[in-house]
Amino acid sequence: MEHGQTWIQLGLPNHDTTISLATFQGIIFETDDIEKEIEALKTKGIELGKIDNTPWGKFAWLKDLDGNGLCLHQK
Repeated sequence: MEHGQTWIQLGLPNHDTTISLATFQGIIFETDDIEKEIEALKTKGIELGKIDNTPWGKFAWLKDLDGNGLCLHQK
């Protein structure tokens, strides 16, 4: 990751759910079309950060009403 950050991602074979040990906190939701999801959320008044393009896909972060970190991810 940027700035020398690292993480470990663990999952069971043949399952989509994984858990990561990292310096960031949040739940990551997979999507096939991140731009479409962002537009849908913006129409509901939800603000998101910019889309980060990485070798692992596109990411966009937001916080829920309680301040929990959430993320959209497109492979």
